[in-house]
Amino acid sequence: MGVINGWSIMRGWLTGAPVESFIPREKWNEDHIRADRMRIWCMDCDMNMLDLTLQFCLQEHRIHGHPIGNLNIEQLKKNIAATQTTLSDDVFEAFSDAGM
Repeated sequence: MGVINGWSIMRGWLTGAPVESFIPREKWNEDHIRADRMRIWCMDCDMNMLDLTLQFCLQEHRIHGHPIGNLNIEQLKKNIAATQTTLSDDVFEAFSDAGM
């Protein structure tokens, strides 16, 4: 038996693209606000949000699969690169300390 993460990139909200490019701001809920705060934090830290998102997922060893889907070859390449990025524990500690 395995566990699958069904929301690895939350329908694109955690890729680094502005949430507003997916959902009009007047329709945002708490998840959209949080995703945008995370995007801004990543920008302030000069961090690639997709790298952080997928590396965060891969750190959770209780989850066995992270289907993310790709709409095209460019997205596939970005997703593969993000899974091969190495981030220090300090990055995840700073992320946690920021209340993300």
